[in-house]
Amino acid sequence: MPIFRGSSDATLGSGQIVATAGEIVDALNAALAAQSAAETAETNAEVAQAAAEAALDNFDDRYLGAKTSDPTVDNDGDPLIDGALYYNTTDNVTKVYDLGTTTWLNLLLSASDQANVNIVAGIASDVSTVAGIETEVTTVSGINSDVTTVSGISADVTTVSGISSDVTTVAADGTDIGTVATDITNVNTVAGISSDVTTVSGISTDVTDVSGVSADVTTVAGISSEVTTLAGVSTDITTVAGIESDVSSVAAIDTDVTTVAANVADVTNFSDVYLGPKASAPTLRNDGSALQVGDLYFDTTVEEMRVYDGAAWQATGSTVNGTSQRQSFTATASQTTFTVTGGYDSGFADVYLNGAKLVNGTDVDVSSGSDVVLTNGADAGDSVDVVAYGAFELADTYTKAEVDGFVSDLETDIADISSAGFFHKAVPQQPAWTKTGNDTAETATALTIEVNGGIVEIPSGTSISMPTLSAGTDYAIWVAPDGTLEADTSFTTPPTANGRRVGGFHYAPGGNASFDLDAGDGGTTAQINEFSFYDLTWRPSVIDPRGLTCVGDGAFWTGIYHLAGQHLSGAPHRHGVDPARDGNPPRLVDDSGNYPDAQPMNIFEALRYHGFRSPRVEEFQLLAFGTNEAASRGSDPGTTGLPGGSTDAQFTSHWGVIQSTGVIALWSNDSILSTSDETLPNPSRGDRFRVSRFAFLGGAWSLGSDSGSRSVTAFTATGSSTALGGRGVCDHLILD
Repeated sequence: MPIFRGSSDATLGSGQIVATAGEIVDALNAALAAQSAAETAETNAEVAQAAAEAALDNFDDRYLGAKTSDPTVDNDGDPLIDGALYYNTTDNVTKVYDLGTTTWLNLLLSASDQANVNIVAGIASDVSTVAGIETEVTTVSGINSDVTTVSGISADVTTVSGISSDVTTVAADGTDIGTVATDITNVNTVAGISSDVTTVSGISTDVTDVSGVSADVTTVAGISSEVTTLAGVSTDITTVAGIESDVSSVAAIDTDVTTVAANVADVTNFSDVYLGPKASAPTLRNDGSALQVGDLYFDTTVEEMRVYDGAAWQATGSTVNGTSQRQSFTATASQTTFTVTGGYDSGFADVYLNGAKLVNGTDVDVSSGSDVVLTNGADAGDSVDVVAYGAFELADTYTKAEVDGFVSDLETDIADISSAGFFHKAVPQQPAWTKTGNDTAETATALTIEVNGGIVEIPSGTSISMPTLSAGTDYAIWVAPDGTLEADTSFTTPPTANGRRVGGFHYAPGGNASFDLDAGDGGTTAQINEFSFYDLTWRPSVIDPRGLTCVGDGAFWTGIYHLAGQHLSGAPHRHGVDPARDGNPPRLVDDSGNYPDAQPMNIFEALRYHGFRSPRVEEFQLLAFGTNEAASRGSDPGTTGLPGGSTDAQFTSHWGVIQSTGVIALWSNDSILSTSDETLPNPSRGDRFRVSRFAFLGGAWSLGSDSGSRSVTAFTATGSSTALGGRGVCDHLILD
């Protein structure tokens, strides 16, 4: 039986074995051996004591002491022995008993010396011996008081002398005897259990072993009540020990056991609902309670699962394994009933007699589900074949035309996904991203995106990982295969392998003006332009979305900056470059050189090459809303952006259009027609030109208070100036 280890105040855990019963018995045997040794020492002491007492008794028998008359027996009432002595107080003499004559003899020479003479005469040989040990006698004289004491127990001394070898042995064990004398109470206690000591002595080796685990014995003693409890279930422990491998198996599935324990109600419910295999339909549950709708059992007679519908048992499915099964019989004379092994679904069987199909309900009855019964008995040797069919019901179905339509739509969807990659927003009527700080952004809606052949789900509010942002720079938004969103300056190489570009934004050198007329408070703090966000389904209609901002409620997109003279190198509208104007005319669209000047027709053509048009008056006044009205910069800015800091920032609109008014005016294709041919701006490209004037919008740096969001001036169609340039607009697309 295993003994469990633990501190006296600890709760025992399963399997904490300290020592076996054998180890405890061994420890007890060692303790008992020590106890036996102590008892042996006690016995030797008792023997010595008895010897001393016997010597004393012997001396008492020889010297009877002082008496008034001759005694007839010794002090113990025993017969007198030869040589016994006593002192007669009446005569004041010592007498000796002569056993031969049975008389007491006086020991006298004279009244005073007779006693001495008698004594010395009686010990003459002793006197001679003493003469030979004069030195020792002298020594003894120094301990005369001790001699006197011993003299009082001379008989005992004589007895002890007879066991001198034993006394010598005892003397050698003097220390042990002293210890025993100190522990005499314990010795007496052990003496009271001498039979137990004898028993322990027989198992001294075991006691020695127990002594080696004394600490464990102490521990077990501290949990004696638990040991007693275990002793009371020793049979159970033995049983568990016999199924140790099973216990180990259960321990290995402790999580499953815990799960079952947590769901014991469900397990119990299952045992109630499924009644198991039975040869006939049960009328009660296994626990004797009433059947419930949905109860199940397996009918071993017909080999089918059945369910209780509240009134009767019904087959849960076909008894036929598959769509059909065949069974053949050879009839006996007049045989009508043929039992189908395993049964069949009632009504779903065809019967053939010698190859001829019988008519169900007329020639044969196939309603029982187990037997087929012929209306007329067969002849001996007739062949009867039964074909049973598996019965099943179809769920809702589609027509072929409906399926063809679904397949066609699916093929279209797959083609769309394969060519463009799936991209879906939970809220399609807004950009996928939103600004959360000058340098931070996150998803504005939940996204479902195909990336590298897989689909990732990205919740609304997911942050976009940003690099260190640089003013006047466009950033692409990429999604990695694991769904991480990352901003990067590269529009061709993903920051994470196999990523997909799904949008972008512009990091402007300043902020946007308030949504107030004549605000002029864009400022010079670099930040994300929140109206520049685009994604795959919310975007400008042009191919390159860089450097653009969305105006109004998705009305159209326009360039954040003026059209660049080198519009074929990079984004057409970009930061920190010389705008297209006289002195830096736009590049020819075939990249063969530059236009000779910045006349409106040249600006229009350069814009249109990229998909832009020049703004009309109504579009311009909206894109410039929020600028510092009726004011101008006063000098040539040199480049696009905010080269003059707050001088330029006052002309940023609410949508983040920089230098929108009062800096470089924009050519508009709003025109004034003429009835006669005008001088062609490019005579080699056509013979007729009947536009006399085009509008330029917003005012230039030198027009002062004439500049503003509604500043419109007509200028000759062949005009060109360093203060006239272009800015494109394009349509807004919602593709979802």
